Amino acid sequence: MELPYQVKFKHNDEYVYGITSEYCDESKKLIPQGKVIVKDAITPETYIVNISDLMEIPMSYTHFGEDAYHVWVENSFKLAQSFSDGLEEFGPGFLFSIGVGDGSAWYVVTKVSPRTVTIEWRGFCLDRWLAPMLGYGGKFPRKMIEPYFAHNKAYEKIFGRKTDK
Repeated sequence: MELPYQVKFKHNDEYVYGITSEYCDESKKLIPQGKVIVKDAITPETYIVNISDLMEIPMSYTHFGEDAYHVWVENSFKLAQSFSDGLEEFGPGFLFSIGVGDGSAWYVVTKVSPRTVTIEWRGFCLDRWLAPMLGYGGKFPRKMIEPYFAHNKAYEKIFGRKTDK
């Protein structure tokens, strides 16, 4: 059975956008039961979803990036970037990226303490890159993550704008 790649489904009365993960061992066991694992489009969350509840979002090959999935990801990025741009100090909501492969791995700061920072991966690069040292996020030394904030502020001073995708 071939499943759609880009999908959306209802969860707690809201649509969740994601991609099916039909080839992992867990999904292979679930598919005969009429279920599949779906990875959230933006966060590291995964869901076990009834295949019958999936709504396919066909990719547009003539206007790549204009289908509903990509529009959802782009709008979510713009919202997160806007919040991050408004921060005057390093803190929760700060969004940063690390170049990986032919794209970027995106992360958001979720918690800051005097010595540590908790970050979480975000799927804003369509290739869904992860930075090898950061994976899907976690708790890291503050001195490892905070320089990205200083970099963004310096970039803004030099070029008169925020860094972007």
